[in-house]
Amino acid sequence: MTANKNLELISAKMIIRNLLELPSSAYWEIDLSPDQQNHWLAMRGKCNLQSQYWWSIFNFRGDPLTNLVESGQITEWDRLTVILQVDFFQRLWELVQTAEPHLKKIYEAGAYPWAKFGDLSAAALLSNIIKDLIDGEFEKALQPYFKLSILDGQKICSYYLDEIKSPQGKREAKNLVKNFTKDKCLSVNFLLFCDYAAKTDPSVMMRLNALQQSNENLFRHWKTALARKRSSKNFHKFASFRWQEGVLKLGSSTGGTYA
Repeated sequence: MTANKNLELISAKMIIRNLLELPSSAYWEIDLSPDQQNHWLAMRGKCNLQSQYWWSIFNFRGDPLTNLVESGQITEWDRLTVILQVDFFQRLWELVQTAEPHLKKIYEAGAYPWAKFGDLSAAALLSNIIKDLIDGEFEKALQPYFKLSILDGQKICSYYLDEIKSPQGKREAKNLVKNFTKDKCLSVNFLLFCDYAAKTDPSVMMRLNALQQSNENLFRHWKTALARKRSSKNFHKFASFRWQEGVLKLGSSTGGTYA
């Protein structure tokens, strides 16, 4: 095995192993409500599926999720979600590796913003970005109040897939990311850095475009499910939900009432 191939294997093992440990176990050190505990377990299960699939395709072993669909353990929609999410992580991994030389330059200049993580390798940075994304998603359940209606979800998908590409949408997106700092959102700041590096490095721009396309595929997937009516017999439909003081309420009927 060549040195590069060995490094690639070690990096893949590290990234996929870290994904298995998300959301972070540290959340159990606080007093989680029963709904929050169930939500954590559900998210950990999804990360487990993503790890299984990622490791399997990395080793050219095919799709391990098909048997789970056939046995009724997951739905076909679940399988497609895992595939699209892992594709996003793979495109992100390619971007991190391509941007690594630029990151090393700012580290050598003493301006590396993520040195607090210790390990400065591309694999460690990707693991921390994925952790940032997944833990951030779980922390919505820890807020005193958080809600997402079907209508809001549809608006978010439409905004990302259509409006953000317009000149006005691009300006709004730039204003939006100003609300983030490196301490609040590692992923946003990394992408802002890559957007800057892409101005002089076409390879970074190519990886950014591939990541954007992968993300669009995810949004189209969610948008399809969000558009389904409750009476639809298709295999997956979303429900409005809200978190309030640790209690999860799901939309149960037309008119916005919650179970």
